Amino acid sequence: MSVAVWVAVAVAVWVGSVPITQGLRINEKELAKYVARQGLPLPAHLREPLLRRITTHERWSSIGAVTAIVLSTVAVLLLWEPQGVDGGVVIVLSVPVGIGIGGVIAILVGRHQFNPTAPRVARTRATTLADYVPARTRRTARVVTAVAIVVALLAASTQLLMSGVLRGEGQGPWLLAQALVTAVLTLVFLVIAEVLGRVAVARPQHAESRLELAWDDVCRSESLRALHHTPIVLGVLASLATTVLRVASPAGLVAGPVGLITFVIMVVLSLGATALALWSAWPRGHAGRASHVRQRLWAFEEFITEARERTC
Repeated sequence: MSVAVWVAVAVAVWVGSVPITQGLRINEKELAKYVARQGLPLPAHLREPLLRRITTHERWSSIGAVTAIVLSTVAVLLLWEPQGVDGGVVIVLSVPVGIGIGGVIAILVGRHQFNPTAPRVARTRATTLADYVPARTRRTARVVTAVAIVVALLAASTQLLMSGVLRGEGQGPWLLAQALVTAVLTLVFLVIAEVLGRVAVARPQHAESRLELAWDDVCRSESLRALHHTPIVLGVLASLATTVLRVASPAGLVAGPVGLITFVIMVVLSLGATALALWSAWPRGHAGRASHVRQRLWAFEEFITEARERTC
């Protein structure tokens, strides 16, 4: 396929990752769906702070995605065969990388408080990352990252041993670089998600009402879950791409049992990581994506939109 087709696929992935702003403006229909999924009332005075939190995260993600698409497209045009599959894979893989970097920047520099002038909240117990990100999501991110690294090492070892990469033959060096770089990036994003997630949770919260605090928790959960989704998406795409490109490379399926066994292991690991990621993303409970934070922090709370009691 041509570069234009791969760019179109990458743009579709980007737009799908920012459903409320869609990179340009607020989609009221998607916003209404988002609010309905949370199971929380949204009075008028909380709409603007909520939109500020959502647009900050999605617009930084959009900036990262667009930048990644542009840079990867230029790199492919300069360094790869324009009609090659490997160049297209680079463009598509750049999208979750850009979105992940944008999400990190949003957490670091974005405006996070619903009401910065409100009293600082003192909870009955300290919150942890586990309150905002489900254990299955965090475990999936770790497993998928490990799979991406193993698949990359398997591809690298067979490519080096059987396709003459050490002599610079064929496209081996490019395939080797793609596999190793994406695996390393997946590991980097996993570490960032774990470290930055704890930093974000440790930040103080300010709110004038319990409803305002609940929405703050929901927004925290959404941004931290998105941060953990980056190594999952990138790891799955990297594993699948490495496996496919391993077959499409000049070496192909090398003769002999070693090459065949290695390829079978790569396929099993890649498909297993994909299945695990789909299972992790499958919504559970009546409250959809926000059910985890609601069950952990607000399981027995009934919110009244008219009440704006101070929580200090």
